[in-house]
Amino acid sequence: MVRDVRSYQPRLIAHRLGRNNHRHSLFFLWIFGQLGCFFSQLTDVLYGLFLLNALFKLNFFFLLFFHIL
Repeated sequence: MVRDVRSYQPRLIAHRLGRNNHRHSLFFLWIFGQLGCFFSQLTDVLYGLFLLNALFKLNFFFLLFFHIL
């Protein structure tokens, strides 16, 4: 007994489209999460370098000031 193709095909296509869309949405969510984590770490590193640079400049000015005294 052969199945009716017209009643079987749309459900198969809808199932495959839904599954693929779900998989791609999870993939893009993972990609954007990784990018957000990367940019967060990058800004943290840049802010840390900025603070370190300010600390070294402050230390240099204090040494210069006490050397003048």
